[in-house]
Amino acid sequence: MPLACLRIASRRRLLLVAAAALLVVGRPEPARSASDPPPETTGRPIFLDIDRIVVTVFRGGDIDRHEMIAMKLELADDTAIVKVQEAMPRLRDAFIRSWNNLGAHPDAARKGLDVAAGRKRMLAACDQIIGAGMVRNVLIVAQSSRNVAPNRSRP
Repeated sequence: MPLACLRIASRRRLLLVAAAALLVVGRPEPARSASDPPPETTGRPIFLDIDRIVVTVFRGGDIDRHEMIAMKLELADDTAIVKVQEAMPRLRDAFIRSWNNLGAHPDAARKGLDVAAGRKRMLAACDQIIGAGMVRNVLIVAQSSRNVAPNRSRP
């Protein structure tokens, strides 16, 4: 058997083994995005308030303003309450880091915080820390702003 035929046969075997491994292991579930509708609800929704998060918005290297964001988490069921409360320190840390990363974005001072991207990041953090499907939705309840340098004119 020529060498080229052996290479093709070994590649085919390798592809078949990889395909079989994917069937056995399964594909990872894709991450939810903010535009995805929340999963179907059964019964009354369960909401959990999150303490207000303060986000620092930068303009260049200077602090432009502070944004205060109040959120609620829509939970899947009663069992999720305990899991979310147990993981709350890690969740708050992930929320604060994600929102402040958005506040450090170069366009954040001019265009404002990207709330859709923030919600998407919050859902991803919940899925990663607590487990997929425990938090159905992240609701932005209120958002306010306080200028740090009120004398500075804005474009």
